[in-house]
Amino acid sequence: MKSYISKILLVFNNNTLQVLEFKSNKINIITGNSGTGKTTIMNIVDYCLFSSHSDIPERIINENVAWYGMQLQINEKLYLIMRGSPTGSSPSGDYYFSANGEVPSLPVKKNISGNEVKKIIEAEFRISSDVAIPFGGKQLKKGSQVSLRYFLLFCMQDNDIIASGTNLYIKQNDPKYIEAIKRIYDLAIGVETISNLILKTEIDKVIQKLADLIEKKESAESSRKKVPLALVERIKVAKEMGMVLPALKSMDDLPDLIAALKREIVPSEDDNVLVYHRKVSNQYYSLLQDLRNLQAFKKSIDEYKQLLKMPSESLQIIEYIREHEDEILETSVYGALIEQLEKELNIIKTTIKHKSPIDLNLQAQIKEKTAQAEAFKKELENVPSKITKFEDSRERDIFIGEIKAYVDMANRRSDDEDLDQAIEELIKEKDDLVKSVIDVEEEREKTLRLLEELFDLYWQKAGDVVSPYTDYRGFFVKGSKDMRLKRPMTDTLENVGSSSNHLFRHLCYFLAFHDLARIKDVPFVLPILILDQPSRPFFASIKGNESQDANIDPVKIRKYFQILDDYITDGVKTSPDWNFQVIILEHISVEEILSHSYKNINIVADFSGGEALVPKTAYTGI
Repeated sequence: MKSYISKILLVFNNNTLQVLEFKSNKINIITGNSGTGKTTIMNIVDYCLFSSHSDIPERIINENVAWYGMQLQINEKLYLIMRGSPTGSSPSGDYYFSANGEVPSLPVKKNISGNEVKKIIEAEFRISSDVAIPFGGKQLKKGSQVSLRYFLLFCMQDNDIIASGTNLYIKQNDPKYIEAIKRIYDLAIGVETISNLILKTEIDKVIQKLADLIEKKESAESSRKKVPLALVERIKVAKEMGMVLPALKSMDDLPDLIAALKREIVPSEDDNVLVYHRKVSNQYYSLLQDLRNLQAFKKSIDEYKQLLKMPSESLQIIEYIREHEDEILETSVYGALIEQLEKELNIIKTTIKHKSPIDLNLQAQIKEKTAQAEAFKKELENVPSKITKFEDSRERDIFIGEIKAYVDMANRRSDDEDLDQAIEELIKEKDDLVKSVIDVEEEREKTLRLLEELFDLYWQKAGDVVSPYTDYRGFFVKGSKDMRLKRPMTDTLENVGSSSNHLFRHLCYFLAFHDLARIKDVPFVLPILILDQPSRPFFASIKGNESQDANIDPVKIRKYFQILDDYITDGVKTSPDWNFQVIILEHISVEEILSHSYKNINIVADFSGGEALVPKTAYTGI
C-alpha cells in the first residue's frame, strides 16, 4: 500500500494558515529549539486520526488554532481530514473532509461526522465490521470492530517511549491499547487473514444463535412443566364460575375444556357445583368408611390365625416331657394324666388342620380402595365448594385467555420439533465452518522467526554503537509482544543497559516490523514511522564533537540516521513501488544534519531563530 502524509495544516483563529509539507520515501525532519511545537506534530496526526482525547498543548498552540488538518495520500487518492480544535483535552466532534485533498476556503465549516470520515479512511485500509477483535478483555469486547487507531501503535514513538527499556509501544498507560496490541498482533503481522477472521466471526455468531435456541428450548420445557398445575388451578376456578361442568377432569379433557370456553354454560341441577361437590364428597367419605371396615376385618383375621397356632405350641410341651421322662419323678396319676392330655391335644390339632380362615384377598381389596379414595380426594380438591362470579365480561375474557394460553403451551409439541431441527442445522453449520478455518499456529511461529531474522539484520548494521551486545540476537516475547536480546548459544534474555541501546533496539524492531508487514502484504498498517527526539539520550554532546570513535554519542545518533537513510535507499532499489515515510521531530541543527552524506533527507521546517509551529503573527498580528 502506498500511503503517506503529504501535509499538516493549522488554521488559526485569525484565519491564517500554517502548512507543513512532507514527502514519501524521505526522512522528513522538523528541527528547532525547545518549546516551539515540534512534538505537537505527532499529537496533531493522532488527533486528526479520530483520537478520543487530545494531547495538544493548550498554551500558545491550541488557544490560537481553530482547525487542525492532515492531507493523506492513500494509493492514488488524496484525502484531506480536518478537525476542530479541542476544548482542553476534550476532542471536537467537528470534521471537514475533502475526497480530493482540496484545502477549503477560510473559515472552515464542518461538512461530515467523525464516524463517516472514519469509515471512509478505514475502508481504504480494508478495515470494516468484518475485521473484529478475535478475543475479548476488560476493555475490548470479543467481536467488536478493529480500529485503525490500534495500528498506529506501530507507527509512532514519542519521546517517553523511543528509548524505553520497558515498553516498545506508545499509549501503554491506556488499558484499551494494552489489550489492543495483544489482540491485533496476528492481524498486524499477516498471520491472521480477513477471510479467516470472517470465518471465526461467523462461527461466534452461529455459537451465539445455538446458545439462544438451546436456552429457548430449555425455557419452553421448564414452562411446560408448570402448565399442569397452573391449568388445574384455573380449571377449578372455571368450575367455581360455572364456566365448565364440575365433572370435567384437568388434563384429560382439554378438548372439552376448550369447547366449553367457547360457549356459555347453563348447568343443570345435577351439574351444579355445590351438588357435584357434595356428590364427590359423599363418595369419598363412603370409600374411607369401606376402607376402615376392610382394615378392621383384616386385623381380626390376623388375630384368629395367631390363635390357631396355640395347640401346636401346647403339643410341643408334651413332646418335651416325653423326651425327659427319665428326669421326672412319676406319681400314680402321672402317666394317665399325660396320656389323656396328649390325646385331647391331638384331637384338636387334627380338627383345626382341616380348617383355615377365609382368604378374601383382603390386601388387594384394601389397595384398590385406597387408590379409589386418593382419586376422589384429588378430584375433590379440584371441585370448588363455593360459587363465585366475575366482576365483568372483561375479567372473564382475560381469564379465558390465560387458560387458552396454557392449553396452547401444553399442546405446543411441534415447536419443540422445529427447535430441535434448527439446533441440528446450526450444529452442522458450525462444524462446517470450523473445518474451513485455517489454524494459524504454525504460520505464527514461522512469521515470528522471520521477524527475529529481520531484526537481527538491522541490529548487525548498528555494529559497535550497541556494544557489548553487537553479536546478540533478537528474541520475540509473545506475551508482551516485545523484542528482547538473547546471548548467542544460550537461552538467556539480556537485561540491556543504557537508553541508547534501547533506542537502537526500538529502531531495529520497528524497521523489521514494517519490512514484515510489507512482505506479508498487511493492509492495516500505515508505512509511516514518526520519531520524536531520537537524539534525546545523547543530545548534549553532539554539536562540535567530530570523533569517529563508535562509543562517542555523536557517532551513535549519526548511525541512527544512517540506518534510516539506508533503509529507504535499499527499499527504493528493490521496487519502484516501494513506499515508506519517516518523520523525525528533533533538536539537532539543520547544519549538523546536512553535514553528513545522507541521501534521503527532507527538511520540513526549522523552528529556530524565533520560528515555531504557531508563529507570532498567528496571535499578535505582527
